[in-house]
Amino acid sequence: MLIPTRKEMKFSEAPSTFNDALLAYDLSWEVGLRPIFTADKDGQLKQINGYRSVNRLDTDSPLSVVGSKYEVVQNNRCADIVDEVVKGVNGKYVNGGLFGNGEKIFMQVMFPNSIRLRGSKDDEIKKYLTFVTSHDGTSPTVIGASNVRVFCLNSFLMCLKEARRDVRIRHTSNAEVRLTDAKDILQTMVSYHAQVEVKVNQLAAVRFTDAMMNETLRKMFDAKVPNHELPTRTLNNMNTVLEHFANGRGIDQSNRGTAYAAWNSLTEYANWDKVVKNQKDDPMARTESLLIGSGAEFNLRALSVVEQVAGL
Repeated sequence: MLIPTRKEMKFSEAPSTFNDALLAYDLSWEVGLRPIFTADKDGQLKQINGYRSVNRLDTDSPLSVVGSKYEVVQNNRCADIVDEVVKGVNGKYVNGGLFGNGEKIFMQVMFPNSIRLRGSKDDEIKKYLTFVTSHDGTSPTVIGASNVRVFCLNSFLMCLKEARRDVRIRHTSNAEVRLTDAKDILQTMVSYHAQVEVKVNQLAAVRFTDAMMNETLRKMFDAKVPNHELPTRTLNNMNTVLEHFANGRGIDQSNRGTAYAAWNSLTEYANWDKVVKNQKDDPMARTESLLIGSGAEFNLRALSVVEQVAGL
């Protein structure tokens, strides 16, 4: 199994440009398309039409097999787009890594200012811009906003109707056009974070009863039968969230028993407790899940369910 890599840097020491970040996080390589051959019964090589191999050019490692219409987007091709936003908010590239041998890569930009929860001296939410791209045809290039609640290091996304959260660029022949068009859309990332600040403080102002929390858990864990008939694993997961709701990291008298605490208990569960496929063998499995997988989907759904139960 290929060992994944991931690095983090302090904000004060982190690079401020995309290309410098690629160097800092060992992502400054390129990919290319190669023909694929097969051997016939006599051992003669014949090219397979309609398919190509995506290879890392620094190691010549094959990353995937793709169709004839697939176009590579180099790691550095989004540099000018992301840098345009980063310079505007004085951000730094504090985190980066890859999945597998480079089938997917990601970097995260942290904004210098944070979101503060009203009524709390310590609760702080960091603002991030996350860049993810793939070289195996499984996902487009995604550039979007995300957050981390510093108190418990819960990372999350918010599904906000008021603000577009990400830009997706598919690996097809007109990817260059979409990359250019994306410059205008990326400016909305700043407004996303402004909406997050409004949303978390709105949640903190709404009381959330035990009955409302039970309803939330049943919706989140898709409970179709009474609680006493649920599988033991499901009950254990629900009880873990309940414990976070009452005594989770950063939960105190300023936010206990609120819709904010309910939502945070679910994100804490997704970030720290939720079972992730291959997590025992792959140290990056949870990171991938929270960025682009089931963990991200769970956190997005959590906000929607909490708002629904709270009547927001």
